[in-house]
Amino acid sequence: MSPWTLKFRDGLMEEQFQRSWLRATLPVNRVWGISGLTFFLIYTGLLLWLVPEDRETNLILRCGIAAPLIALGQVLLTNPFKFRRFLSLSYFTTSLSAFTASLYLFNTTDSHTGEMAYLIEMSVIFAYCQHYNRIQFRLVVLFTLVTGIATILSFVFHTRSVHAPVETLIAVVVALGLIGIFASYTREVFIRRNFWSINTLKAENARAETSARVAKEANEAKSRFLAAISHELRTPLNAIIGYSEMIRSGVCGPIEHPKLREYLDDIGASGETLLGLVSNVLDLAKAREGGAYMSEDTFDLAALVDEVCAGFAEDLERAHLMFTLEPSPEPLTVHADPRRLRQMVSSLVSNAIKFTRPGGKVSVDCRLTDGGQLCITVRDTGIGISAANMQRAQEMFSQLDDDLNRLQEGAGIGLPLTKYLAELHGGRLDIKSVEGVGTTATLLLPACRVWPSAKTPEEAAARLAALSEVSAAA
Repeated sequence: MSPWTLKFRDGLMEEQFQRSWLRATLPVNRVWGISGLTFFLIYTGLLLWLVPEDRETNLILRCGIAAPLIALGQVLLTNPFKFRRFLSLSYFTTSLSAFTASLYLFNTTDSHTGEMAYLIEMSVIFAYCQHYNRIQFRLVVLFTLVTGIATILSFVFHTRSVHAPVETLIAVVVALGLIGIFASYTREVFIRRNFWSINTLKAENARAETSARVAKEANEAKSRFLAAISHELRTPLNAIIGYSEMIRSGVCGPIEHPKLREYLDDIGASGETLLGLVSNVLDLAKAREGGAYMSEDTFDLAALVDEVCAGFAEDLERAHLMFTLEPSPEPLTVHADPRRLRQMVSSLVSNAIKFTRPGGKVSVDCRLTDGGQLCITVRDTGIGISAANMQRAQEMFSQLDDDLNRLQEGAGIGLPLTKYLAELHGGRLDIKSVEGVGTTATLLLPACRVWPSAKTPEEAAARLAALSEVSAAA
């Protein structure tokens, strides 16, 4: 923005500012102009009454010159074509009325009353024209000079009965003019900077929305790609696992070489591991797209957790870890998706084993909170997660840069998938960790999913209604 003309160097932004300024100031300027014309006509009638000896001169100057000029300015404000140019002309015609006011003094009698009335009117016209335009600094400077010169000329050439020194009157006019120009300058600087800030913010918001939309579309495309690839990989993996199991069972004949059986075992185990990974990726992709579904049932939680933990017996022994399963003091019957809940518990236990050094401890306990929520907690004494990496650890396909992490297999989808499945059940996953001390992962499910062992029909209906609300919210 130029410091002298207060114009934006960007022509497009200057055009946008002019358009917005016209829309914002048009109603005010019209009211301002009509008010000025009304005051001028009222003051004309007052002068015709106060100074009857100058009636002919006043009628000629006021009704023949000044009033038509002011009215022309108001007519120009109503023209919808080339409005910006007509607005400037409107201000200019209004300011010319100051010259006609200066002519009053040269044609008046020696009446002290008439002379004072004309000088008061000159001061009012000067202030009025100086503040007519509420924004444009350049026009304010122009009109201040026009009306100021007319006022000063009136003071210099006609001060017969004015008791104040001419120098004092001129100093007052100059001071008022400078104050008006300074106020107009600072006001327009503020308005233009505010306009620039708003437009810059709008442009940044538009770019941010575009980037967010592109990122969302890319994320959705990635999820669709993962879902498609995962679905296509399932068929050959099932074939690999099925045929390896069939060969190991001796359907095609006995396996005589011991290495061949070992290789078949490795093929079957690797295929099952890869199939589990593919299934997790597919589940996560569906959850991110909102297409995941649940097959809910009522079952014993203790039995499900025992089954999951029993499947990690060999892993615990191989890792030389101590394992503790703390059963709930009361039977826990839950209403949830058993496959999804098995996935969540299995993922948490697997991570605890994977990132705990030999000689460490892993524990699992199930209980009810004071508020009746189902709480499944998995604790370990592993490497822990730093506060800086906590958010990253829960992101899809994230791998933390740690020496032990680099030695472990995994695609980084365990915690994100567990978090999505917990939210799908209306619950949440809380993780608290201290680097070098251990991690505590807590899976919380809403109280409505805990089924009472002895329930009345009313309680059952209330539970079903709560479950419906949870499913709808998820």
